[in-house]
Amino acid sequence: MPIPIQEHMRHVSAANWLIVGKGPSFSELKDKTWNGGIIALNHAAGKLKDVGLKYSTHLCLAHAIDIEAINETGEELLANCFGVIMPWVPNVRNARGGHNLLAWIEQIDLLYFLDSQDRLFFYNRKGSKNVHPLGMMVAASMFSSEAAVHLLAKCKVQSIAHVGLDGGNKYAKEFSDLTPLSNGHSSFDGQFPNIKATVKKFNIELVPMTDDEGHPLYEHVPPQELDPVPQDTVPEMLVTTAAATITVDEDDEEPNEELSTAADEELENEEEFDLDELWKGGADE
Repeated sequence: MPIPIQEHMRHVSAANWLIVGKGPSFSELKDKTWNGGIIALNHAAGKLKDVGLKYSTHLCLAHAIDIEAINETGEELLANCFGVIMPWVPNVRNARGGHNLLAWIEQIDLLYFLDSQDRLFFYNRKGSKNVHPLGMMVAASMFSSEAAVHLLAKCKVQSIAHVGLDGGNKYAKEFSDLTPLSNGHSSFDGQFPNIKATVKKFNIELVPMTDDEGHPLYEHVPPQELDPVPQDTVPEMLVTTAAATITVDEDDEEPNEELSTAADEELENEEEFDLDELWKGGADE
């Protein structure tokens, strides 16, 4: 039986986590060392050792929303990662699937093996009609990175680094055999509004592992332009985490677990929305 991811995370000692995607900055992992936990998205899980990253395999988890990513990484995934995280109902061909993990375990040898070793972990994806009563609710609209950030935030991870989450429409050269944006979206920039919303709601630190200059996740404000904010006249405070400046409502002491879906990059719009209607369709990374 697959294990709820929150149960596994209770026994993981890593305080800092790295999310690895397939974007161009993935190549900058060459010969680097990471001493914390890792969530490698989709095919990135199969290339971690090839690129020369030094890390603890025991603290590395692969994450995939689409069942095809598991089939296509296979033995490389087993060699590079301790286990796999998937939604209780994985996507099939970039669309919501109809079968839960118990059914897929019977069809895919890799999942059967991982499950037999207690190395297969799951969560419920928001918007799914088929949920497991023990599964944690995790949100993702278009991209696996959204689910990874939200999952770690809900497991009370406070510091998350990332690499290979670059936006645009290209993969790193290590993934030249794959076609970017197979889910039909026009750009990987679509992952950033919901990632920023998670950072804001859970007040977590999100930082790039490599140079963040010009990265669409971050607002660069020269320090000399930041003036003191009178607390008696402005009902908000500015919280700066590394290179990211996020606006947080002081009255929001208990973060709402429903993510904001504001379309603007600064997340200033706090309108309500329908998660089931918004978060449909396939997920890429």
